[in-house]
Amino acid sequence: MARELNPIEIMLTRDTDTMWKIMGGVMRNVCSTEIGRKIVSGTGKHVAALLVETGAFGLEKETEPRSIGASFADFLQAIGCGFEVVEGSDDDAVINMLACPYEICDEATCLAVMSIDSEVVKRLGGKLIIEETIAAGADKCRLRVVRQD
Repeated sequence: MARELNPIEIMLTRDTDTMWKIMGGVMRNVCSTEIGRKIVSGTGKHVAALLVETGAFGLEKETEPRSIGASFADFLQAIGCGFEVVEGSDDDAVINMLACPYEICDEATCLAVMSIDSEVVKRLGGKLIIEETIAAGADKCRLRVVRQD
């Protein structure tokens, strides 16, 4: 018997195209100021805690970067993000985000929003290193998951 989805999972997966359009507009507006970016980063910590602590999308604390990266990739797939897992080893896992679901075009907003992803990975047991972003002119966002220091 399949596990019942919790309200967060339902909200984030019911209509991902509409969700990303709405959330993109909200994030671009809120993150247009320094205080707005701080609010998004701070709120993101609580959202990440809720996701991981409730096991939403099968998120579980892991010990190896490859497992952490795989769990994070499963989460990205569940919420409709376009990505590819490029490589994985005992030391790291690399994930490329192929498009920005929020359609963010400035790096400050991008990094504020990505702080939520960083917090999810931290709570899974790893550290997310943002190597490239679309907002900074790259053709993809390159994310590396490593062990926590």
